[in-house]
Amino acid sequence: MKVYAISRIFNSPRSEGSQPEMAVVFIRFGRRTPQPMGASACLDWEDVVPVRDQMTANEVARLARICNFRCNRVVLTGFEPETQLDAELIDALHAVGFSVAVETRASRAKVYGGGAIDTAAGLVP
Repeated sequence: MKVYAISRIFNSPRSEGSQPEMAVVFIRFGRRTPQPMGASACLDWEDVVPVRDQMTANEVARLARICNFRCNRVVLTGFEPETQLDAELIDALHAVGFSVAVETRASRAKVYGGGAIDTAAGLVP
């Protein structure tokens, strides 16, 4: 069973990007392992999600629905969302009534393992 490293789920009364007037639930992906911090020997633990706290697609969707504050739009953001995003997560979010957008530097309207991002939701640049 696939699990997702989700570091935060939070609501914002105003979105960013192409539709700033719409309320949105942000789902922020975290990292599975710490990253080196520049030239120092230290590791960056910010947004690292321990294995025990990672969630299945249905758990992510249910938690997002609980945190929705009456909005029906979710934006997936955070640490390289395209590395974790797939059709299973998109389908789970659709099943609980969300339209899905992705905030990332690398992608535009893409298909992730067979699950399409909603064009009606708009993409956040």
